[in-house]
Amino acid sequence: MAADTGVGAGDSLEQVAAFKPTLAHLQGYAAAVREKTLAILQSLSAADLDRELPAPRGGTRKVGDSLGMLMIDHFHHSGQIAYLRGYLTGKGWLPQ
Repeated sequence: MAADTGVGAGDSLEQVAAFKPTLAHLQGYAAAVREKTLAILQSLSAADLDRELPAPRGGTRKVGDSLGMLMIDHFHHSGQIAYLRGYLTGKGWLPQ
């Protein structure tokens, strides 16, 4: 069993099934993540973007490359969410 990191990584099926967050909890979490992310991004210099970090599957990756990959992942998931919203509500992807 993985150590409890407080982020759900390594949780058992029972722990996942027992997790019942409220909308307020999820909104608070999203706001806290946004605040911390903006603080970190604003503190980065151009030199920081060229710094090498350990990559998850071995080797290294530049900070700037990692940020680019995160942005692409975000765009993909945003598109998936927009598609599901339209599929479930019958509305287009633009808010009305």
